Amino acid sequence: MTILFCSAVLLILGLYFDGARCGDEVLWLANIALMGCAFIYTGILLRLAYNKYLASCRRCYVALLLVTAFVISVVSYRYNFTDGGYMAMVAGTYGTWYWFVLSAVSGFVSVLLLSTFLSARGRGKIKFLCYLGQNSMVIMMFHSLFINTGKKIFLEMPPTALFGTIFCIAMCVPCIELVNRYVPSLTGHTQRSEKWFVLKQ
Repeated sequence: MTILFCSAVLLILGLYFDGARCGDEVLWLANIALMGCAFIYTGILLRLAYNKYLASCRRCYVALLLVTAFVISVVSYRYNFTDGGYMAMVAGTYGTWYWFVLSAVSGFVSVLLLSTFLSARGRGKIKFLCYLGQNSMVIMMFHSLFINTGKKIFLEMPPTALFGTIFCIAMCVPCIELVNRYVPSLTGHTQRSEKWFVLKQ
């Protein structure tokens, strides 16, 4: 109940102090951080719910829930009209609050169920996906720079977004290793990485 309460309070505060109300005058965009923390608590809550209620269910039921959650996420996102035409958490642009919450929660459920399916199919954790998830804070620090650079490099190729994403991830790996080695406290790690990721495989 504590996690649910914290998630609800942070979500309400994040929706109230949105970009339209606060603009970009808040120090370090603390109002956006409220929504980010709400998402973190929501993810923890959904994971606990999955372990308690769905971990032992038949895979066909979980697959049905995965498809349903994905469809709900896509439809609710499409129906959530904003002034700028799209949602942008970095700008505090959330659109209609109930469509925003529905698309976010159903998106959480989709990712959670998909990750468990991939893990079960591979008979264990997929190391590279775990690596990216555990270092998502570093990726958030650098992804904007590398994605924009990737778009310029792969501008002439048809699947620009795909190549740009691959380029971004490839460029973030050295940054992750450097941060984990020299300033691990930025990502919540208490110990330095002993070896580079490529040597851990």
